[in-house]
Parts: sequence; C-alpha cells; structure tokens
Amino acid sequence: MHYTPYIALALATSKLLGGWEPTPKFVEAIAQVESGGDLKAIGDKGKARGPYQFQKAAWDDCRVLMKQSGGPVVSWSVGAHNEAISRQYVVCYCLTIAKRLEKDGVVVNNGSVYLCYTMGYNAARKIQFLVDSAPAVKQSSTNRVIALSK
Repeated sequence: MHYTPYIALALATSKLLGGWEPTPKFVEAIAQVESGGDLKAIGDKGKARGPYQFQKAAWDDCRVLMKQSGGPVVSWSVGAHNEAISRQYVVCYCLTIAKRLEKDGVVVNNGSVYLCYTMGYNAARKIQFLVDSAPAVKQSSTNRVIALSK
C-alpha cells in the first residue's frame, strides 16, 4: 500500500519509538468489527460513515494532517466511503492515538489503540485503558479486533 509522506514518516517513527504500527490485518479487523467492511455503512444515527465508521471530528483531525503532508484532502461525507482514502485516514488516526498513548506512558498495542478508537481517548483514559473495565459492547468489539488482527 502507498502511504502519504506523513503516514510513511509516522510509521517509521512509530517503529523507532515503540514498535507498534497499524498492520493491514489490524486495519482490516477494524473495518470488519465496525461495519462488516461495508463501504456504504452509515451508523450512529448518521454520525459515523464508511467501513471504519469514522466520525466527522476524527476525520477532520486527520484531514489537517493529510493536508500538511500532501495526502488526500477529501470531505468526510465522500472520503469515508472510499476504500483507499478511508484506509489512509484510519492509519493516520490510529497513529495519532498511538502517539498520544505513548506520550501518556500507556502500552501501545492493538487493544489500547482500538479501545481509544471505539470509546474515544478521554473515555478510555477514565477506565485507565483497561479493556475489562469498558462497557460490555466495547469489551466485545475490542476483543474481536485483537483476535482478528493476530
């Protein structure tokens, strides 16, 4: 897969800092758990779109980074339903989560990253990033991502 310069640099940096990276299996697991891989999926009463069920605020955060790196700058309503573009944005978003976890001294792995992805960073922090302390539906989805991404 071809990544924008920002994502390529972030991947290289993530390997140097903690070794974690969003592997293709991890990214595919997110799509499977979030939407069954459905490009046209719209969930959360219209607030989440595409195979990765991106919320607009998360998309917009990544869009800023994409613009800075020369990556695809596409609106959420269109890009979230495009496989190639949404895949780059989900990698960008997961790397952003990983950097934040690392900065806060949290072990970065598929479980901690996805827990933040599905709950939001602040909600995951309130439960000390512990999957077993998450609401049952979030525990289940996080455990499914972990299992599918092995």
